[in-house]
Amino acid sequence: MPPVGHARAHLPFLCEIGARVADVVIRAHRGPAPERGEGELLFSSARLWRLTRGRGGRELTVLAPHLGGEVHAQAWIPEGPEPVPPHVDLWLNPPPGGFGDRLPALDYPLDELLFGQLLARGLGLIVHSTAVRVRGRGLLFPGTSGVGKSTLSQVLIDASDRGKMQEEESGIAGLEVLSDDRNVVRIIDGVPWVFGTPWHGDVDKVAGGGAPLERILFLEHAEKNRFRAIGGAEAAATLMARSFPPYWDPEQLDQAAELVERIVELCPPMRFGFVPDRGVVGALGLEEG
Repeated sequence: MPPVGHARAHLPFLCEIGARVADVVIRAHRGPAPERGEGELLFSSARLWRLTRGRGGRELTVLAPHLGGEVHAQAWIPEGPEPVPPHVDLWLNPPPGGFGDRLPALDYPLDELLFGQLLARGLGLIVHSTAVRVRGRGLLFPGTSGVGKSTLSQVLIDASDRGKMQEEESGIAGLEVLSDDRNVVRIIDGVPWVFGTPWHGDVDKVAGGGAPLERILFLEHAEKNRFRAIGGAEAAATLMARSFPPYWDPEQLDQAAELVERIVELCPPMRFGFVPDRGVVGALGLEEG
């Protein structure tokens, strides 16, 4: 097997080999995938990717629109009694000119699509959101496009920089942005955790790892910083609407809905109308003290 290359966006998420037991091993291969016969089509985006179910697993096929829709990569994800398969086999077709000496095994959108398939087994939820880690605590700010996720991230980063400079203005010590666009929420040993991802986002510097989830705040535009409590049904529906569940698979969609209900039960969300200035630091209670 040739060495595997890493995209720049993945670098904050790398860890030392042997630092922990891998949840799943991805075995990368050069060339086309073996023929498995025609499977049941579960989803197709026509020009970008498709998902089929075959005997014993699912096949994810990612296309290359810039190469006339040729197959870029295929992943075989076994199905069995365990939520996470012990391994996934990934076949990568060489582009014109070849790969060189390293396989770009998890370039976009393959990385997001593949991990989305693994998380869809009730293991996690990809949320359209900004998330930060402040002194070991995780804060998740789900929001629709244009509501100010990246803007809020930048306001908090600026406040963190002031804290590091020890100026008189209010600052935040120990703040790290996990992602300002897509984050993953999982429940581990009965505790909700939030993890950043390398997908999308405008913030240049993000942190790997995650944090126990302390607050979920649905972002809204407002003339002043304010919070509003919401009921469980509204909270679950709002979180679902700001996530990326597998709508094409009824069974996995039910699992995602159950996961959402558990998340909002363990960490009840609120609505957060905010003004994008440094006053948000005080509103969130993030000053060190």
